[in-house]
Amino acid sequence: MGQVFFKSKKEKLATTVKSLFEISAKDIDGQTHLLADLAEGRKCTMVVNVASKCGLTKTHYKQMVKIHNKYRDHGFEIFAFPCNQFMSQEPGTHEQIKKFAQEKYGAEFPLFSKVDVNGPDTHEVFKFCRRHSPLYDAEKDVVQNIPWNFAKFLIDEKGQVVEYYTPKQNPDLCVPKIEEMLGL
Repeated sequence: MGQVFFKSKKEKLATTVKSLFEISAKDIDGQTHLLADLAEGRKCTMVVNVASKCGLTKTHYKQMVKIHNKYRDHGFEIFAFPCNQFMSQEPGTHEQIKKFAQEKYGAEFPLFSKVDVNGPDTHEVFKFCRRHSPLYDAEKDVVQNIPWNFAKFLIDEKGQVVEYYTPKQNPDLCVPKIEEMLGL
């Protein structure tokens, strides 16, 4: 796929869903799930595009696992979506990605099938997240692309985007908002 950068491109994204939880997605094992079912009882969900071969991988995965382990019993979940759009940094098969996340980092949060987060084949999850975040310019009706791996969206219990964190912002920066959303 070669080098692909999405830093300045903007696109129009039409989406008719009113909540992230109306959307279905295939997990890493190929099973389709309505996100509402996976988020049931959750007060805060982080949606993140992940990659195994990115310079951010080690720090982000370690922090996400730590945060997930600490807050999952309080109503927190992570939905991790592998994406190979950024310099082909998620080249493995679904089995390889799952093994990497679970064995290397101890990830126990839901992993989904590879998706596109930008461009004509953008998955509905990322259409929704981008359109309901600071990436959306309502005046111009355009949405900025996700710039890199590990863009993080915090979603409330109703399936609405509450906060967006750039790829360069470590997951630990999300903790105060996560705690606020969990009422801790």
